Amino acid sequence: MEKRDFDGALNQWQGVKGQVDGFTYWYNLGTLQTLRENYVEARFSFEKARYLTLYSDATEQQLQVVLTKLSVDTPMSAMAIGPRLTQALVFLGPMKIWFLALLVALGLFLSIKKAWSKKLQRNVLGLAAIPLVVVAWFHLSTVAFVALKPIEMYEGPSKVFAGGRLLPAGARILGWHEGDWIKIHDEAGEPAWLSKNNVALKMGVLWGY
Repeated sequence: MEKRDFDGALNQWQGVKGQVDGFTYWYNLGTLQTLRENYVEARFSFEKARYLTLYSDATEQQLQVVLTKLSVDTPMSAMAIGPRLTQALVFLGPMKIWFLALLVALGLFLSIKKAWSKKLQRNVLGLAAIPLVVVAWFHLSTVAFVALKPIEMYEGPSKVFAGGRLLPAGARILGWHEGDWIKIHDEAGEPAWLSKNNVALKMGVLWGY
């Protein structure tokens, strides 16, 4: 098939959004973007699909192909996904994180014995609430996205700190809300800031914006 044939298929598939389940929509959209060699959009689509299923080997294989083409992530890159714990959280996505938090909370709740004192029961209930509170705080405080276009990075939360560096298109980012700015870490692990006004026009949101 020629590229224009893939363009037509893409337009048709985008028209069925909301008529098929989310995973099927985003996975097929990523496949079409890969065929069109639009690897940035393909990564965003496959990342969205990853969040909508427990695990999909086909999605992971497609993502590896796309990441090889993009060459924007490195194993120790803090710019793309932050520390190792953060990497795991971004990989899991919102639904799986909430599911794990609910499992922990439910396990603690079910462990309560009638023979325990009221004080001990209240303490365990408080512990059961902690995972849910932490996850809620995490999602309210962070934003995860794929950069669809290069985004200027600043050395501080002001445009007077312009550093002349660009976040590459295709990078997957986890950042923290700081007013009109998003704080991330660069490839050396140093803090950098993105203007929300710039980011809003150049990102594919995974969560939190």
